[in-house]
Amino acid sequence: MSLLVWNCQGLGNPLTVKGLGDLLRDNKPTLVFLAETKCFASQIEVLKRKFNLFGCNVDPKGRSGGLAILWQKYVDIQLQSFSRYHIDVSVRVKESDEWWRFSGIYGEPDTSKRDHTWRLLRRLHSQSIRPWLCAGDFNEILEHSEKEGGPPRAEWLIRNFRNCLAECELQDLGFHGYNFTWCNQQQYPHTVRERLDRACASLSWSQLFPEARIQHLTTPYSDHSPILIVLRPALIKNRIVGRKFFRFEVAWLQEDECETMVTKTWRLTSSSQSATTLRDKILAVGARLSTWGKLFGRETRERITTLECSLLSLNQEVLTGERKERELKLKAELTKLITQEEIFWKQRSKDLWLKAGDRNSSFFHAKANRRHHNNSIQRLKKDDGTWGETKEEVQQIIVDYFENMFKSNRPHPDDIQRGVEHLSTVVDEAMATDLQRPFTEEEVSKALSCMSPLKSPGPDGLPPVFFQKFWYVVKPDVVKHVLNFLNDHIMPAGFNETNIVLIPKIKRPESLAHFRPISLCNVVYKIASKSIANRLKPWLDEIISPAQSAFVPGRLITDNVLLAFELNHFLNTHSKGRKQFLNLKLDISKAYDRVEWCFLERVLGKLGFPPSFIDLIMLCICSVSYSFVLSGSRFGSVLPQRGLRQGDPLSPYLFLLCTESFSSLFRHAEANRVVPGVPICRGAPAISHLLFADDTMIFCPASQSTVQHVQEILASYKQASGQEINLQKSSVAFSRNTPPEVQRHLAEVGNST
Repeated sequence: MSLLVWNCQGLGNPLTVKGLGDLLRDNKPTLVFLAETKCFASQIEVLKRKFNLFGCNVDPKGRSGGLAILWQKYVDIQLQSFSRYHIDVSVRVKESDEWWRFSGIYGEPDTSKRDHTWRLLRRLHSQSIRPWLCAGDFNEILEHSEKEGGPPRAEWLIRNFRNCLAECELQDLGFHGYNFTWCNQQQYPHTVRERLDRACASLSWSQLFPEARIQHLTTPYSDHSPILIVLRPALIKNRIVGRKFFRFEVAWLQEDECETMVTKTWRLTSSSQSATTLRDKILAVGARLSTWGKLFGRETRERITTLECSLLSLNQEVLTGERKERELKLKAELTKLITQEEIFWKQRSKDLWLKAGDRNSSFFHAKANRRHHNNSIQRLKKDDGTWGETKEEVQQIIVDYFENMFKSNRPHPDDIQRGVEHLSTVVDEAMATDLQRPFTEEEVSKALSCMSPLKSPGPDGLPPVFFQKFWYVVKPDVVKHVLNFLNDHIMPAGFNETNIVLIPKIKRPESLAHFRPISLCNVVYKIASKSIANRLKPWLDEIISPAQSAFVPGRLITDNVLLAFELNHFLNTHSKGRKQFLNLKLDISKAYDRVEWCFLERVLGKLGFPPSFIDLIMLCICSVSYSFVLSGSRFGSVLPQRGLRQGDPLSPYLFLLCTESFSSLFRHAEANRVVPGVPICRGAPAISHLLFADDTMIFCPASQSTVQHVQEILASYKQASGQEINLQKSSVAFSRNTPPEVQRHLAEVGNST
C-alpha cells in the first residue's frame, strides 16, 4: 500500500491533471491527498471518474485553497473531520487489518497565522488513540538545513513546529531523494528551496509499518514535489531476502528452560560419535534454540496480555490472604515477562544508556524501529548513475562492489621494499620470547570476559553473553579449539566466517561509498583474535613511534590533538618572516579495506616480529570469508585478497603497524632535510606529521620542492600498501605569511602529482 501527497497548486490546468495521471500510473498509490486543488466538488467528481477513484473534497475559498482525498475501491475509508486546512480519515485495507488514521494537512501560508495549524494538529491528536500518519504541506521547516537561499527562517517559527510535533507525539519519517520539496522557481541568486512537505507519524503507526519509506518525487507541474509514502516496501519489490539465520536472544536467559536446553544439547552432542567438532555443537544448540525461540517469542506478548487481564479481574475480587498471594505471584510473573520484552528490544536498539524510567519497552522498540529504518537499504545507485531497486539488483551491486574492493592490486616486491626500507627492527629478544610463548587457558578466559556482552553476533548467531553465561558448559570445547588454533595453527571449521553489515555514514545514503562496512565475526574467532591482541598491546608503546597516539596503551589520541591545535595556531599567527609553512590534512579512503596483505606481512617482518607470530596473524586475516546481511537475511559470498576487518579486535593494532611504515618514510625525509617539520617556537623540536588512526596531518615548509617530496612519499606508500587518499575530504592550510599566488601554485603542484 502507498499514499501520494501533493500540493498540486490547481487542478484547473490540463497539464497538472496530466501530471497527476502520470503520478497515478507510475506509482499506483492506494490513497491520494491533494492540497490547493482550487477545484469545487463538480470538478473533483470528473477527476474521480477519469481515474476510477472514490473520494471527497473540501471546496476552495475564492481562488485559493481546496483539498481532496481520493482512494482505490478496495480500501475502507471513514471520514472523521475536515476543514480548509485538513482532511482526517480512518483507513483499513482489509477487514482483518487494524484501523489507522491519516490526516492530510495544508499549513497556513501566512506566517502570522501559522499557529492556527499547530492548534489544529493538537486538536486532532486529542481526538483518537489510533496509529496516526500525518502528511502534507506544513508550510514550515524543522531545521535550518531544510532551507537554501533567501533570508534564514526565524528560530521561533521552527521551534513552534518542533514543539507541536513533540506535543502531538509525532516523528518526522525522513525521506529518500531530493533534499527539498518546494522551489520559488526564480533565477539564481534569488532561488529559494525548502522542505515544506513531509510525513510524520506516531510511535504506534511506525510500529505498525516499521519499513515505511518516504520518497520525494519530481514533476514540472507544480512548485511542490509530490511525496510518495510506501507503507510496506517489503511486500512490493525491495525486500532484501536471503538465507535467514539464527540469532540468540538475550531475553531467553530469563527462562530456566533455556539453560537446561543449552546444557543438555551441548553435552548430548559431545557424547555423539557423529558430531564432535565445536561447530557441530554450536549448530546443534542454535537449531534447538531457534525452534524453541520461535514459540517463546509468540507466546511472550500473549502471556503479558493474559496476565494483565488476570490482574485486572483479580483486583475486583474481595481482598483476602489467598487473593493477595495470587496477586503477588501474577505480578512477579508479569515483571519477568516485561523484563524479557525490554531486553529483547534493548538488544535490537543498541542503546546502552537510558535516562527515562524503569520499564522502557516502548522506548527501546522505537529505537530499534528507527535504527532498522535508518540502516535499511531500499535502493542503491550504480556506477553509471542509474538506480538498482529490486532485491536482485541491490544484492548484485553489493557483491560486485566488495569483490572489487577486496581484490588485491598485487603490489610489486620492489614497491613494497621502498615502502618499508626505512623501518627499523624494534622487536627485541624479550618481546619475541613473550610473543612466542604458548597461549594459556587463562588468556582465553580473559579475552572472553573483556568482551561487551551484547555485541552483535557473527554467522553462528551467538553473542558474547551466551559464552559468558554458559562458560561452565562450553569452556572445555572452546578453550581446546582456540588453543589448537593459537598454538598449533589448526583452524576449526567455520571459524573465520564473517558477516558484513552496512552502516550509513550520512543521513540519506545513495551509493555504497556512503556506508561503513562492519564485520561481525564469530565470538570463538574473536576470543582467539583478542588473545593475540592482548599479547601484543603491552609492547606497542615500544614499537609504535610517538607520531601515532590512537589505540596505543599509555597514550591518548588527545595528545596529538593538542599538538595539532598548537601547530595550527602557530600557522594562523605566523604572519612575518621569510619561512612559510603549510598543513596538509589527508583522509585515507576505505583505509582498513585496502590494506594489502603482502605489505602487512613485510612490515611485520621488517619490525622484527618472530616468524611463528607473523604466520599466526596472517592466518587470522587471510582465511576470512564474507557474507552480507540486510534486513536480517544473509546473501552472497566473497573471498577477499586484501583488507582488515572493522570488528576484528586485532585490526586496529595491525593498522597501526602498517601506518608505522608511512611514519618511517617521513622520519627519513625529515632527517635528510627534504621534508623538514614545523617548530612551534624557537628551540622546540620540529614536527613533520601526526597520525590519528586513518587520518593524517603533515606539517612542512610551503615550497615546491617540499611539496613534491611529500607527493613522492604518498605515492610510494600507496603503491606499497594499497592506501588511497580521498581528495574530497583532504585539505591544505597555509601560514598567514604565505602569498596567495604561492598558495595557488602549491595547490596546483599537489593536485598534478
